[in-house]
Amino acid sequence: MQDLDSDIGDVRYNPATASFEALVTVETDRGPVRIPSDFEAPLDTGFHEAVTGLRRAAIRSLEQPDSLRSQIVPEGVDPDIAQHAAHPIQKLFGQLFGNRAA
Repeated sequence: MQDLDSDIGDVRYNPATASFEALVTVETDRGPVRIPSDFEAPLDTGFHEAVTGLRRAAIRSLEQPDSLRSQIVPEGVDPDIAQHAAHPIQKLFGQLFGNRAA
């Protein structure tokens, strides 16, 4: 597993799935990436253990090309240029569907 810097947002517990959830921002060589993360654990799990599990799950999902994530484009960078650095499947969907939201 990669050793990457990460920042974690608000941590919430979802009783329906018995898991902790948070939005994790991971610093990669292509810039910051935001990843929704969940960590299955009982409610009485310690905060440090929950945060560690959320970070590990987020970093693990970076290795899966089909995982949900958003690339943060730095201010002043042309989004069209940033799009060229996207994963090939993202490029394909962008060409097929015109990068429009549902």
